[in-house]
Amino acid sequence: MQADLKTPAGQLTGYGYFMAFENAPTQSNATWGVRFTGAKPLRPGLSLTYEAEYAQQVDYRNSPRDFDLGYLAMSAGLKGPRHWASLNVERLDGDGRRGFATPLATMHAFQGWADVFLNTPAAGVRDINLKAGTTMKLGPGGKPLRLMAVAHEFTDDDGSRRYGRELDLLVAAPITSMVTAEAKAALFDGARPGFADRTKVWLTLELKY
Repeated sequence: MQADLKTPAGQLTGYGYFMAFENAPTQSNATWGVRFTGAKPLRPGLSLTYEAEYAQQVDYRNSPRDFDLGYLAMSAGLKGPRHWASLNVERLDGDGRRGFATPLATMHAFQGWADVFLNTPAAGVRDINLKAGTTMKLGPGGKPLRLMAVAHEFTDDDGSRRYGRELDLLVAAPITSMVTAEAKAALFDGARPGFADRTKVWLTLELKY
């Protein structure tokens, strides 16, 4: 369930998700949370963006384990007509046995494209990252080229153990009005056993009609 409220400063969202899995009871959980997002114009063509979210996750229904884990995310950034940047912090708690879980979601879009943290470590994970992007035209009247870079620093949930750092890069450009080409790379530099170095590259074509 979810409820939204628009305010002069931004949108407030409250939610509750209740998941009981017969074939994976260890993933059964109930999650309650609240999220606030907004933007404030600073001058023509430039806005301050901000976001905050907090959630609490507990065992539910047929879960064989008792747990009570928190989630926190905060973001602040600047957005213009073509350029944007944001500083972000996301923390998924762990209790030493399991971490805050999102079994119906993919972490690929959030905690690094190298997919090191598709499952939250038992000690949790804290991701401090800086994102920046721009859209530019290739020559006068050219097609728009989209560029994006993200630098991550990963630790356990309280910051006492470093997992590693990651750099994500993306470039995308339309080939035709219906086809867009995209190249994406992720370079993870691990700092502990169990978090090995890895590099991933994607080349994709997207068709819209």
